[in-house]
Amino acid sequence: MATIKDGVEHDTKWCNLQNLKKLLTDGLITQTEYSMRRNQLIDELTGTSLTTLAASQYKRRRGSSASDMVQNLPAIIPKPPPDFTDFPAEKSIKYVYDLKTREWTSKEVNLKLDTVPFSRGSLRVVYHMEMEEPGEIEVAGEAKNRYVAKISMNPSDNKNKKVYFRDVETQTIAKYYAEKFNQYHPPKKVDFIKACVLELIQREGNPIVGVEKFIPGPYRKHNSNFGYVSDEERNTPQAFSHFSWEVHPHQPLALL
Repeated sequence: MATIKDGVEHDTKWCNLQNLKKLLTDGLITQTEYSMRRNQLIDELTGTSLTTLAASQYKRRRGSSASDMVQNLPAIIPKPPPDFTDFPAEKSIKYVYDLKTREWTSKEVNLKLDTVPFSRGSLRVVYHMEMEEPGEIEVAGEAKNRYVAKISMNPSDNKNKKVYFRDVETQTIAKYYAEKFNQYHPPKKVDFIKACVLELIQREGNPIVGVEKFIPGPYRKHNSNFGYVSDEERNTPQAFSHFSWEVHPHQPLALL
């Protein structure tokens, strides 16, 4: 039986669709971005899937390209990190962005990547992952080794690998803004997870993934690229987004 909460969420999604169309009309997003986000919202409204294939079409193997990992997906079911003990380790190149020098550095790391995604956003699918850097003592399942790998659902992003590097640069800048914002002693401090890029050098085509630390617990969206603003949360996230707009000549807008 439908509830009042269900009705509110349904109305919110329809409002997001309208806002999304306006962003396209105003030239703030591309047609490709519009299509991807629109499909995601329709999925949520109807319970169908326009952005993934049926589970029967899924075929996963080590060595898959980024396109295989995104286009041949089963139904995505939320789940905790798996036991990576028996997962094969693979070498990758980790790229980290330094905001002070505006330069990227790289080093080789070992990782274990889950075979099935556990979540999906409007633009990315998300996999559990463990990563170990040179000199670390391997402790399977240890929280410090738990990460998430994000892969774009837009095939062109997986060909144009600069998109992933630009996303990490943007998140690094947002973290810098958060540090500045916290100097004004807001009721709740704001922070952004450090992000990096991994190149899976043992897979076909050397696919690129965006990586962040795994944070357990439910994910809450405070605002979004297509105009959504949560009515149930604190004002701090909205104040921070406005701060990021004012602090840098009305250009970047950090969303939470």
